[in-house]
Amino acid sequence: ALWRFEAGKLAADSIGTNTLENKGVVADAGAFQEGAASARFVRSEGDYFAITDANLSDGFPLKSNDVTKKVSVATWCKLDTLPSTYQAQSLIGKFDETTGKRSFLLIAATDAFNNTYFELALGYNLGNSAHWGRLTDLPIQPDRWYHVAVTYNDPDKSYRIRVWDDASETVTEKVGIADFGFSTTLNVEDVPLMIGSWSSSHHNFDGLIDEMVVFNDVLTAVEIDKVREGTYGKP
Repeated sequence: ALWRFEAGKLAADSIGTNTLENKGVVADAGAFQEGAASARFVRSEGDYFAITDANLSDGFPLKSNDVTKKVSVATWCKLDTLPSTYQAQSLIGKFDETTGKRSFLLIAATDAFNNTYFELALGYNLGNSAHWGRLTDLPIQPDRWYHVAVTYNDPDKSYRIRVWDDASETVTEKVGIADFGFSTTLNVEDVPLMIGSWSSSHHNFDGLIDEMVVFNDVLTAVEIDKVREGTYGKP
């Protein structure tokens, strides 16, 4: 899927059929990284996008019938405000902790020392538990564009969090292996895919998201950089 978040077609998938349901998100033509607009989310208004598991296209990564369980997500984002201590703002996920249906989640979360980081959660134990990977080498600043990419490969449980700080023009990366305890595989669930929130109305994003792409594959660092540069797939 490729959601470019352009005015007049905010919820449209530019390369597939994964049209989102829009819950209050509006286009912002004054601040964007690609095209002519981005998607503006207002936390206090509970804005988000969603699509049910049943409406995801065949072969969509981490759909409830996915057995391959390989996924890459890349997007631009800029937070207007940072989450409070022990709180989070969601970028994208299939993750419902209220019903124990945890699978995949990308967030910006604030720790006890009021530092905010990008984190990736991977569900296991039938969705009752999650492994968390945190990019602690890059504290997030408000009103600053970041290109965030995460990958997961179930056969070896490897994940990557790769972030480009547009202000400093630097890349920071974390790679790791998910610890699922006695579980052997990532949990997949029939919960909706949500952008800007998770568990229906919690941990809403506050700021801008632009050009979000999802791959049924594990991108390399070089490929992630090409996505950011707009040269992926070009000769």
